[in-house]
Amino acid sequence: MYFTNVEAFVQRFDDAVKRAGLTHARDLVKYYKVEEMNGFFPAEAAPFRKRETYEHQREYRFVVHTPPDAAQPFTLDVGDLSDICEIVAADGFNDSLTLEHDDRAKPGPPASGLD
Repeated sequence: MYFTNVEAFVQRFDDAVKRAGLTHARDLVKYYKVEEMNGFFPAEAAPFRKRETYEHQREYRFVVHTPPDAAQPFTLDVGDLSDICEIVAADGFNDSLTLEHDDRAKPGPPASGLD
């Protein structure tokens, strides 16, 4: 499965967390070199840190802060996603993608926050 409208998914996720009366965080994962790591990450940053060997995964994570006594596993109902996603077999994923290039497009400023 992949999302055809990521912004709509993020909004549905945010709304679902709010309806559940919970809090959350979401961010890109930052990768670190094990040989340079010294100490600990702050608790709120730990879910968004990963060893450099996994950097090729380029992850974006969603973390829901559930109460300590929450049932395990926790299920968050984000509703029907069929209008904003495509379901494909893993072995057919690449064949389902199309890339388009607009020769008229002008280069924009570099993306910020993606260090």
